[in-house]
Amino acid sequence: MRRFALFTTLTVFACALFAPTASARLAVIANGKTKVKVVDLGRKKVVARPDVGLPARGVALTLDGLRAYVVASGATAGQLTAIDLVTRTVVARFTVPPGARGVALAPDGSRAYVTSGGRRGTVTVIDLATGGTVAQIATSKRPAAIALSPDGSRAYVVSGTRKLALVDLAGMRTVKAITVGTNPFSVAVDTSGARVYATVSRNRRVAVIDAVGFKLLSTIRVRHPVGGVAVSPNGQRVVVGPGQRSRKAIVISSGRASNAPQMVTSYS
Repeated sequence: MRRFALFTTLTVFACALFAPTASARLAVIANGKTKVKVVDLGRKKVVARPDVGLPARGVALTLDGLRAYVVASGATAGQLTAIDLVTRTVVARFTVPPGARGVALAPDGSRAYVTSGGRRGTVTVIDLATGGTVAQIATSKRPAAIALSPDGSRAYVVSGTRKLALVDLAGMRTVKAITVGTNPFSVAVDTSGARVYATVSRNRRVAVIDAVGFKLLSTIRVRHPVGGVAVSPNGQRVVVGPGQRSRKAIVISSGRASNAPQMVTSYS
């Protein structure tokens, strides 16, 4: 089952798309309100508005496309809500720290990784079978968007105003953090696990990171405000969603053969 997720604006608009396991091509959208939107893309219509109880901050999907997990939070409470995308209803709720911002799922769907915290950043590991907290991993300050490697062994976490952190999920520790630019917003990993892409909103750039050595390879200037980022299933294209006050989506060739990604075109 193909899975494609994208954060598309700087106002916490999250969109996760999947192919037709639930008899429709759907998008799940969280835009900071307590109700998320389930959109049928074929019919161009909102088909459900599940209530997650708190302002929704981010979305992740299971690989089979059957469930969406929405992280929602306020200053004093946080919650991870599971939505069945066949019935389009809430089926489970898990407590997470207040101020939770981002969520990613293990490839086998057994665990969720939720970011939260201020000067002391945390990645909370949730067992989705029991709802229990498995661990809390200390990470860089103000963690937000999070993406996992294809094998689920690493997490890449946007942190603070300039950093991207590498978290070893087997060892439950943050290995290091590198500077990627001012105000990083979103992060995605290609299907091979060899490259990581982070959008940098202040600089209007996409940072390209070598995942093996965890070092910055290059930055791509896109000339338009940038939002979310996702990699195509074949790993050949990187899609950058429009940022604040922009309607331009950017498609970048991964340039794996030449080790030099290039911008292909933009779409309004």
